[in-house]
Amino acid sequence: MSDTRDRILQIATAEFLKDGYSRVKTEYLANLLGISKRTLYKHFPSKKSLFSEIVRNGLKAEKANTQVIFDRISSDKSADLINEIRNIWKSMIKSRMHISRAFFDDIRKYTPDIWDEMQEFNGKEMRNNFEIIFNAGINQGIFCKDINKELIFLIHHHTFQNIFTSEYSKNMSLSIHEIVTQFIEIIFLGIMNDNARKKFIDKFSDYEELTSQINNNPSI
Repeated sequence: MSDTRDRILQIATAEFLKDGYSRVKTEYLANLLGISKRTLYKHFPSKKSLFSEIVRNGLKAEKANTQVIFDRISSDKSADLINEIRNIWKSMIKSRMHISRAFFDDIRKYTPDIWDEMQEFNGKEMRNNFEIIFNAGINQGIFCKDINKELIFLIHHHTFQNIFTSEYSKNMSLSIHEIVTQFIEIIFLGIMNDNARKKFIDKFSDYEELTSQINNNPSI
């Protein structure tokens, strides 16, 4: 990959994450990069193709950041599952804390095909990863055995898929940080037995500090 292409992706990623798809113009990006629009289109034939690659890169990066944790849970039957869940959420919060609501809103509104691709990717990854966590939780005696796995997955999946879009959160008197925090508490504390719940609370005693970083992002 050329240096120019790398710079385009780096600068455009920051701008799209901050302002969304519709507000970022190719002329503005070209000026910001100090290149002509012709050079920009040489590397990316359209704004949509540039945006699509940025979304795909983001999905791949998020997967790479958490995959090592899921691999560890799968291979090590004695892994501290509650601590690993904490590590997963910490990683996901850090990867999304610089993303504005405009970014998610614009994907669905202006590039529905990219939105569908993102939803399909997240759906497959989420199902596979949920299966790993849930099975480990049952085997370690952390999750209640009488919980319906498919129901918990559907609640988790559909809530998470929409939690960062303003359509679902704009009418709530809650920040993104508060929504995510309560979502995690409901999903995990609600399916753990008493002993695991106590351990979970102890492990997540500093969770407020981790997620409060979202509140410091002015674009959210």
